[in-house]
Amino acid sequence: MGYQYCRIQLFSRKGKDGRNTEFVFDEASRQPYACLHVAKPEMPRIVFGKDVTELRALHDDQAESARTGTAAGKSRAIRTDQNSLASVVLSHPATVEEYHASIETGKDVTAWEQRSIEWLKNQFGDQLITVVRHLDESHPHLHAYILPADSEMKAANLHPGFSVGPQRS
Repeated sequence: MGYQYCRIQLFSRKGKDGRNTEFVFDEASRQPYACLHVAKPEMPRIVFGKDVTELRALHDDQAESARTGTAAGKSRAIRTDQNSLASVVLSHPATVEEYHASIETGKDVTAWEQRSIEWLKNQFGDQLITVVRHLDESHPHLHAYILPADSEMKAANLHPGFSVGPQRS
């Protein structure tokens, strides 16, 4: 067995280095230009929540109507470079070949997937919108997409690296 990892990233509509929310949604749905890193792209399987088309529409609608306050007390649209989408990638230690070759490994991956979805639900609640499974890379992995529920749509509030921890005296 290899290793497992979990990565949390934030994305904005404007993006950096071409990695904006539109690109992320296209990669999730395996649009050819967005998954050059995959030798033979396969359609992902939705294992929780909405499909990627619905996720994209929900994100774009919420981002369009999200508002933030100014110093003068007025309301304005959020900036396009504000992170408005959180994504979590979880990778299983087995290879895709092991997954396909062994019933036991397949069962282990399925159980891991269910535990991972439960963990994501516990972490993000109703803000967890979509989880997709990809089996077209070296390891079975999940992509989870989380939309902030606050009126300002601040994805940074969803990332533990940006969250405000307990105050120290």
